[in-house]
Amino acid sequence: MQKLIISLLLSVFFLDYIATDMGLLPRIATWIPELLSGVALLLILGQLAKTRSLVIAPKYVLFGIILIAFLATTVAINAVQAGAIFAGIRTYFRYLPLFLLPSIFPQSEKMLQVQLKLVLVCCFIQLPIAFYQKYFKYASKSALSGDWIVGTLQVSSLLSIVLVSAIAIVFAFTLRGRIKPWQAGLIILWLVIPTTINETKGTLFLLPIALFIPTLITAILKKQLSVLVPVMALSAFLVLGFTFVHQLVWQDRGKGQDDLSTFMLEGRFLDYLYRDVDYNESTGKVDDLHIGKMDSIALAFKVLSKDPMELLIGKGMGNVSKSFNRLLEGEYEKYAGLGTDYTMFGFLLWEIGLVGIAIVVTGCFMVAKDAYSLSRSPDFFGIFASGWVAIVFIYITSLFYKNIIAHNAIGFMFWYFSGVIVYQSFKFRLSQNASPE
Repeated sequence: MQKLIISLLLSVFFLDYIATDMGLLPRIATWIPELLSGVALLLILGQLAKTRSLVIAPKYVLFGIILIAFLATTVAINAVQAGAIFAGIRTYFRYLPLFLLPSIFPQSEKMLQVQLKLVLVCCFIQLPIAFYQKYFKYASKSALSGDWIVGTLQVSSLLSIVLVSAIAIVFAFTLRGRIKPWQAGLIILWLVIPTTINETKGTLFLLPIALFIPTLITAILKKQLSVLVPVMALSAFLVLGFTFVHQLVWQDRGKGQDDLSTFMLEGRFLDYLYRDVDYNESTGKVDDLHIGKMDSIALAFKVLSKDPMELLIGKGMGNVSKSFNRLLEGEYEKYAGLGTDYTMFGFLLWEIGLVGIAIVVTGCFMVAKDAYSLSRSPDFFGIFASGWVAIVFIYITSLFYKNIIAHNAIGFMFWYFSGVIVYQSFKFRLSQNASPE
């Protein structure tokens, strides 16, 4: 089982880069993570046939039933075509086997240590590749935009989300004394540099979450809230450092360009998020091609609110999903110009509405609650859990930032390690003679 997980981790970090950027593999090789997920599903079904038992908190079984019933309802009410249903199943359920895997095949502390060390090494590799992209491969393009600095993850913002999440785990182990402060400082510096040279502005919001939440949990467990003060100072230092490097990168681009001070202080920040684009109801399109992230959500509300039922349950699972084949796209072409895939929140609003979003966010909070519960354990799993709470909140925040459901690196890692947390939390509650939720 460990070989399967290691293969998955390596594939989500590097296959897209090797196939797309380097051209050393056919494009179909990027489907390997999903094939590995299919292998995991077969292994799960085989083990369930033998044991006829699933070690997982009953609340997740109930949650799964509610989610499946709701998605089926959105399909039935919207009469979604068969091809789009298939695409929807792939989008919403491809991570499920990895989430269930730790409950069927429990991961030992040693196995988890190896997996986390591998992830950290993969994150370390991003810095030299980011430098290569910045100053060599995309030197002329990166002089205008940091979007070309993607490491091996193909999208600059996804690179930043993954690296900031890694920082959260490193910091959690530092707070519990498993990593020395000077070692943590070097590791965090190494991980944060790619997020500065790719100029991902979301780092300004995600990095404080990665540092503050593990500290808050540690402070609560130790009943020493005073430890929050130096961490708040560290957060401020790192944010100022990010700002300084960002300004250096932009200083040669000419007056009026999108440097960070202009971005934050002179209105460009709001324009980046929301441009108040003009939606033409007669054509079903927008007159301004530059749609901000919040515009894409606002447009979804504007279109769907014409029918209260659609606002509640969306257009149906898979019905507004982009696909490699037109037969699998449903009504995607009809709404593609409205930024349906700019953010995960907007994407979910289009497909499964406000009720669906509420269900998804509830599932995330369930994982966060289990992680917090497990963080009371002094062992390796407990320390990992205190960092995972931060990652869940980074994930929730990213719903408004990127359509992360479509990206394997975040999706597979988030739901696999969430599965580890859920199983270990259930075990921990049982060991504490507490009734499972």
